[in-house]
Amino acid sequence: IISYYAEQIFFEEQDARVYANMLQNTEYGFFQDGARTVFDQIIKDRSVTEVLDSLEETYEELLENVFKPHYEGRIAVYGE
Repeated sequence: IISYYAEQIFFEEQDARVYANMLQNTEYGFFQDGARTVFDQIIKDRSVTEVLDSLEETYEELLENVFKPHYEGRIAVYGE
């Protein structure tokens, strides 16, 4: 697959390897730590408002420690 990508899609094999390994190198921590918690709490018959209010501090931490670095990394690579 990497050889095919390198010959047909990308300009060099290194780019094909990065693409082929993208999923295993991707971090979805914000979903795991944030959204899944909301789903788990809603299943326990709590209202969405109750859940979001109780997780406000968690979301603030996620924004600062996960979303912001991901966003800044994308800006550094791709520009605004």
